[in-house]
Amino acid sequence: MTDTNLLDRYLKRLRDSADPAEQIRHDFSETQGGPTNDLGIDEKTNNETREEKPEKTTSESKPANESSKSTSEKESETSTAIAAVYPPEDDTLEKVLEELDALVGLDDIKTHVRTVINLLRIQKEREQAKLSTVEVGLHRLFTGNPGTGKTTVARLMGRIYKSTGRLSTGQLVETDRSGLVGGFVGQTALKTMEVLKAARGGVLFLDEAYSLVPEGDSGSDFGQEAITTILKFMEDNRDDFVFIGAGYPREMKRFIDSNSGFASRFNDILDFEDYDADQLYEIFETLVKKHDYKLDKKTIEKTRENFTWFIMNKNQNFANGRLVRKYFEAIIQNQANRLGKVSGDISRTRLQRITLSDLPEKLEELL
Repeated sequence: MTDTNLLDRYLKRLRDSADPAEQIRHDFSETQGGPTNDLGIDEKTNNETREEKPEKTTSESKPANESSKSTSEKESETSTAIAAVYPPEDDTLEKVLEELDALVGLDDIKTHVRTVINLLRIQKEREQAKLSTVEVGLHRLFTGNPGTGKTTVARLMGRIYKSTGRLSTGQLVETDRSGLVGGFVGQTALKTMEVLKAARGGVLFLDEAYSLVPEGDSGSDFGQEAITTILKFMEDNRDDFVFIGAGYPREMKRFIDSNSGFASRFNDILDFEDYDADQLYEIFETLVKKHDYKLDKKTIEKTRENFTWFIMNKNQNFANGRLVRKYFEAIIQNQANRLGKVSGDISRTRLQRITLSDLPEKLEELL
């Protein structure tokens, strides 16, 4: 029988089924050998990577020698479709807080994080003193424009929760709609669950979370299936899993309103404000020092003027830190083109120097 006939038969089978989603799960969940299914797929071969291989990113299946493995080794064990960033092996709460404090701006965010740390510490002390405790909710929503540090803070929070004993592994798994939503009924739940399992013991950071609820959606979009799966996982793994959703403020309201279970699970919505001109320059200065470049006084003054221009002409999707990197990269390209015309060896001083001529002229192209 041709593949087309097999597909027609299978589609008819789904239409006749009382529960198409359950039918699909059943057809693809068998792990024993035997005859092929209606699509001509050997069921054991089709499922062996999903069902028979151990889940290496979940806390309960972590090998006994896991603690001796490097971060890169752990990342390589995670599915290539799911990137997980683990805390350093020698991580401590003090080290995480140093990195947090070194971030430009974000004063309100830093205060909030320290409050959470204090809450966790005091509740742990009360538990040890055999006093009643209050559950500290750790799920969060981050709102703000791109480049304001949301992913960085999410990663730091995973490390903080690991250092305080609240999470077992503290890894950050970052994904978006494409990493969760499938193309047919039943696929989204399986795809979402794979990502959730990789994040168990740590933090799942869902960027542009509102994209799971397209504007004007009538409820037929597969994003709702992902949301339902996430909510159930949050409840079933409340002691060793943290969910952080991020996106623009207005759109994130649509995300919260999409399911009645969301509002009760997010204690705090943290707003990451746009950087001002001085903070943008501070970020730029960090990049300059990190990469061994130097600016003279006039170049510094002009750069500050440029950042002021960016602030005065910014749009609603202002890229903040990402804009600073684009500005820095444009400078490096201009310097390379200038020095590329020099014959012979180029001195160390000239390699480091950024001049006025290296600064980008068409600033509007960087916005």
